[in-house]
Amino acid sequence: MPIFTTIFRLQPRLPLAETMDDSKSNPQIAEFKKISKQLASSIDDTSPNKCTCTAGEYAFHYVIYKNVCFMTLAEKSFDRKLAFAFLDEVQKEFFSLHENAIESVRRPYHFIQFDNFIQKSKKVYLDSRANRNIQLLNQELQGAMDIASKTVDEVLNRGHKLDTVGSMASDLSMNSKRFKDQALKLNHMLLLRQYGPLLLVGLLVILLFYMVIRRVF
Repeated sequence: MPIFTTIFRLQPRLPLAETMDDSKSNPQIAEFKKISKQLASSIDDTSPNKCTCTAGEYAFHYVIYKNVCFMTLAEKSFDRKLAFAFLDEVQKEFFSLHENAIESVRRPYHFIQFDNFIQKSKKVYLDSRANRNIQLLNQELQGAMDIASKTVDEVLNRGHKLDTVGSMASDLSMNSKRFKDQALKLNHMLLLRQYGPLLLVGLLVILLFYMVIRRVF
């Protein structure tokens, strides 16, 4: 079944809601919540709209809809069709209640009370053998073949690589400017070496000519 669920806005990034689970009942939840925050920082509008990210015996499932990401953690053995059916219900209910306020909120976890609906929905998916869930498994869920599969490390490394690319681009820009400035300075030095003696001779000729004219007159 879904263990905990988090909802966050992509741009500008902001956590909107999260299940209030008791980490004492499962010490791993606290650690997985940290991982979910790392995943959240790596997911953007270029990420797959539906994806499963495996982490050992667990899996993070997420969907992106209208600049909002809905993510849930479940045991790897939990059928992912059910996981995405759960996320679909959460997404529809969340947008039916809060769609007009999503883009304007500024306070983290502004919709924390939405956890009440998440907890009720979790109970429905508690047992994959329940009649309702068997019916869901027997149905061809729309877009089921479009669900991407990755490991948590792949997603986190992608974010790291994007940060690295951004850093490299920034360094390249700075180095390019530095090279341009050095090239301009070198060009000035070359011009000075090439034409400096001629200018000096010209100035001496003008000075001598001026002195001769003064003596004559």
